[in-house]
Amino acid sequence: MAKFSIIFSPFFFGLLLVILLAFITEGGVNANEQLYCETGRGIGYTNMANCSKNSCQSYCQDTYGRSSVTSGRCFYPAPNAVVCFCCVS
Repeated sequence: MAKFSIIFSPFFFGLLLVILLAFITEGGVNANEQLYCETGRGIGYTNMANCSKNSCQSYCQDTYGRSSVTSGRCFYPAPNAVVCFCCVS
């Protein structure tokens, strides 16, 4: 019975959660896109309903100005969370 206690320990569940979040985070971005900015800095806006490439890009341009935004991407760090990730110069 003692060998099963490590599986049910809080440390094990915490470690499992960190590993799962890493996989979810990595898989949330389209395969051809990375979650970093080649120029400028990245700013995330959470809980954007119905995030699409066009809506995220429009949100970024409306919020930070058309000339300063280099890109806007949707990012899904968890099943019910959506982040519009803006790259601003």
